[in-house]
Amino acid sequence: MGGIYDDRLLVYVKAPAVDGSANVAVLKVLAKALNIPKSNLTVLSGHTSKRKRVEILGDEKELAERISQLRKGD
Repeated sequence: MGGIYDDRLLVYVKAPAVDGSANVAVLKVLAKALNIPKSNLTVLSGHTSKRKRVEILGDEKELAERISQLRKGD
């Protein structure tokens, strides 16, 4: 995770942007950082872009707390 910038989560991956490899890697990093299953994440837009919009399923309050912890760097 690269932290939060301008209300966006920054995620850095080394996977190449070929055949969706980078998208899978981004979802894996997000799932680990948020402590949720990868199946709770879906790339909604930006499949071929550096900027992606990801849907996150789960308890809104718990997710907000986890994101808040990322913001604080915990």
